[in-house]
Amino acid sequence: MPNILHLGAKNKKEKISIFRNLFKGREDVFAKYWESSRTGKKGYSPVCKNEWVPHICRKPCEKCGNKEYVPLDDFWIEKHLRGDIIIGIYPIQLDDRVNFWLYQKFTIIMINMFLF
Repeated sequence: MPNILHLGAKNKKEKISIFRNLFKGREDVFAKYWESSRTGKKGYSPVCKNEWVPHICRKPCEKCGNKEYVPLDDFWIEKHLRGDIIIGIYPIQLDDRVNFWLYQKFTIIMINMFLF
């Protein structure tokens, strides 16, 4: 994944703002892509403050009573735009609204947006 923060003339805050406006979703939770080196499984899971904390984390997450989701903020979006992590948003708001538009050529549009 290219480091989108280095593309084009816009500064870091502007790029994060553009990303936030294009991909509006829940801000109280987001997912992070993972790959298991042991099993080869891949997927997305909500980011939890208590993940892997001894005596608190009760995997699997959906059955855990101690889950405390990490909110999506500029720190995580910057890490995503730099290519350090891959995040996923939850586009359906708590009031069932969706502020999200989909398109097929996501990568081309994103790269063009930051190049020009």
